[in-house]
Amino acid sequence: IPEETQDDIDEFISLAKKLKEDNKGFKLEFSFSSFVPKPQTPFQWCRREDTNSLEKKQKYLEKSLAKMGIESKFSSIKWDYWQTVLSRGGSELTPILIKVYQNGGKLGAFKAAAKELNIDLDKYISGFPFDAKLSWDFINNFVSKEQLISEYKRLNRIAFCKDL
Repeated sequence: IPEETQDDIDEFISLAKKLKEDNKGFKLEFSFSSFVPKPQTPFQWCRREDTNSLEKKQKYLEKSLAKMGIESKFSSIKWDYWQTVLSRGGSELTPILIKVYQNGGKLGAFKAAAKELNIDLDKYISGFPFDAKLSWDFINNFVSKEQLISEYKRLNRIAFCKDL
C-alpha cells in the first residue's frame, strides 16, 4: 500500500504468527498483490512503488511466512507495473499496445516496445498533483473529482499517499 513501512510488514507477520498459533491444525495461506493506483479512485494520484523495493518486500514476506509454515502467493510485480501503466495511460499508448501485440504479447514484449518507441513510462508510475490533467478525466464518472480528493485527504490522515 502507499507509504507502507517495514514496521507495517513486521506487524503483518506478527498477526500471521498469532493467527497460526490461534488456529493450530488449519492450513494458512496468504495472497498478496502490489499496489496498482487505479483511475477514478482516491488513489489515482498516488505513485507506484519501484519494482526493486517491492521485490525485496516480497522476498522478506515469503521467507518470514515460510519459517512459520505459512504458504504465500504473490501477484507478478512486473505485470502489476504494466497494469499501472496501462490503467493510467491514454490514447498515446496505442503504439506500444500495437507493438506488444506484434511481438507476442508477453511480458518482455512490453519492455521491448517501450524501449523501441522511446516512451517515458515514469510519468505513469509517478504520483500526480491534484490539478494535473489526467488521461481519464474525459470519462463521465458518478463520483466527482472533488469527492475523490476529499476521500484521498481523509485517507491521507490515516497515513496513505504522503508524497503528494
